[in-house]
Amino acid sequence: MVAAGEMLAGGMSLAFAHIGDKVRRMRRALHTHLQPKVAGEYEPLQMSEAKNMVLNILDDPSNFRNHTVTYAATTIMKIAYGKNTPTAATDPEVIEVHRLIAMSRTIMSSGTYLVESIPWLKYLPWYGRELKRGYESIKQLNTNQLNHVKQQMQSNVDIGPSFAKYVLENGHRYGMSRLTELEMASLAGTFFSSGSGFYGDRHGADGSRVFPR
Repeated sequence: MVAAGEMLAGGMSLAFAHIGDKVRRMRRALHTHLQPKVAGEYEPLQMSEAKNMVLNILDDPSNFRNHTVTYAATTIMKIAYGKNTPTAATDPEVIEVHRLIAMSRTIMSSGTYLVESIPWLKYLPWYGRELKRGYESIKQLNTNQLNHVKQQMQSNVDIGPSFAKYVLENGHRYGMSRLTELEMASLAGTFFSSGSGFYGDRHGADGSRVFPR
């Protein structure tokens, strides 16, 4: 899909990307942390955060949905970026991710964008401005998170393991020598959006490996 895959995701979404060298590089990097054997290592973290979620629900049952989203966001932010503090459902980055996921789903279900039948429209500056703004928002969100991890590493902060740290440290392995930082940021963002969206609106195929039903 041109509107969702190229204009909104900037060609960085594996769900919409055409098979090629870039996709193979990105998938190979992503699967280092999504293989069933590796995903099982997330269980202690999930159980710990699940206990917190249950306690929060018992304490405030009226905000059940927010507690489940907080659980998912906190867990996935730890896996993706090594963040040790809770990530609430009301945090700006979580709200923005859910907004962008909803936007993507609307695009895919509506089929109202003329660019799907006339692809060259994507090159016109005035066409699809909301999609282009969405892409800039996605890029900024993902890049900011990756840069934060990079700054922590450069400052020798003990942030523990995470996917973002892994790709920054091991760009020369698994054929990842040609991964750009934007691709790294997008891959780490895949964890965040899939994990957060899985409990927020049941979105995210790869996220189901990190958050098995």
